[in-house]
Amino acid sequence: MFSTRSVRAIAIVFALALQFLPSPGDAQPAGIGWDNTIVARRGKAKTVTELSALYDSTHCRDCHPKVYRAWELSAHSESIMGKRRPGRKALAWLTIFDVAKEEWPFTKLGSVADVKIEHLMGCARCHLPQLADAEDSVARELIGDFITWRDAKKNKDFETAQVVEEKLSELSVTCLICHNRNAVVHKWTDGFPSWRVVYGSANKPHPVGKFPAVIMSPIQDEALACGQCHGAGPLLDRESPTQCATGYGFYLFDYKARGGDEICQDCHMRKENLGHNIQSYRDPSMIKAALDFSVEVTPILLHGGPLNPSEAGVKDAPRLRVDVKMMNRAGHPIPDGCPTGTKLILDVTVKSADGSELFFDEKSYMPIPQDYARGDKMGRGPFEKTGLIINTALLPLRKVTERYDIPIAAPDEIEVSVKLTYLPYGSTKEVDDPIVWREFVKKLKLGEID
Repeated sequence: MFSTRSVRAIAIVFALALQFLPSPGDAQPAGIGWDNTIVARRGKAKTVTELSALYDSTHCRDCHPKVYRAWELSAHSESIMGKRRPGRKALAWLTIFDVAKEEWPFTKLGSVADVKIEHLMGCARCHLPQLADAEDSVARELIGDFITWRDAKKNKDFETAQVVEEKLSELSVTCLICHNRNAVVHKWTDGFPSWRVVYGSANKPHPVGKFPAVIMSPIQDEALACGQCHGAGPLLDRESPTQCATGYGFYLFDYKARGGDEICQDCHMRKENLGHNIQSYRDPSMIKAALDFSVEVTPILLHGGPLNPSEAGVKDAPRLRVDVKMMNRAGHPIPDGCPTGTKLILDVTVKSADGSELFFDEKSYMPIPQDYARGDKMGRGPFEKTGLIINTALLPLRKVTERYDIPIAAPDEIEVSVKLTYLPYGSTKEVDDPIVWREFVKKLKLGEID
């Protein structure tokens, strides 16, 4: 039983929460004025530590331990330093800084002291949206920390590297980014997110001192909630346009146009029961759901030709027809171009019984962005790839058939193997995490063809 004091405390919290909740039939917008946002009330962060604290969500774990643990397993929890390969994302930011010194003369970026928030928002817009709520000193501190980490790893100073990793691991896409800061998009219509509110899928009290109410977000159950970061194409209103992920743009103008009726949250959260452990190309359930894949192998004996291939030339030999059929079930291309080098590789191999290779073919599927929207050079970083040279990615709801007609002048027994591999960084090196999505192997004895 609750004590009298506990009951009174709960009653006070609920009463406070009710002040934030719309009354029945109330048409009030979800948000309020800008001067009541988290950053307006608490002030812009001046250090990395202050930025970590500004949208700190560790208190969410107290009441939502399962949801919080699911989030910890997601990419959102490691958007800066990363866990699978610590520092990889940080090095990408540093690459942009190094490129800027050579290719952006009009920024006058010569050293860390010249770095401003705007220079980092091409990456931070998605990997650290709250960086926009910080002063330029935070941008300089971040780049300085990245350099310290890089040099420490290079010099095998693992203790220093560990200190930087622990500090920057506090920066991520936290609960309060999706459930507060980015929960209201149309601010002229719906207002700005309130500093005392958690935004969700319903209006209800939230008995927590800092955030006493849950208010329904206008976009919580819309693809737009994810589309803010997962890309509609080049952001051309910037002094230096950027483009990274394009998933949301294809979702709107391709998937929906072809009759697709699901939203991001259906596939990445609900259907596979992942919840806030939002996954993509590494998760087995997502890999299975994203793609229909089948292989048909058909031996063909030419009319009047001998059964033994050694008795005839290639033109009279048995042939194989290999059909690889794929259909992208996702609401976006696979891959969608983030990171830039991401690709799918389809390998088809035919070997004899002794392992000799009789046939090999490789196809790649990926968008190839255009460097600064001009010429035929491939762009890489978000500040470069504002055009498109060609896109061979698997597009939403399209059937793709790759057909191979293979003459076999070899011993009777052969092995056909087909493998589809996802390369998140465009490389088959183990350190770059290649992931086999589908694999097919079949052995045939050509001499047994009727």
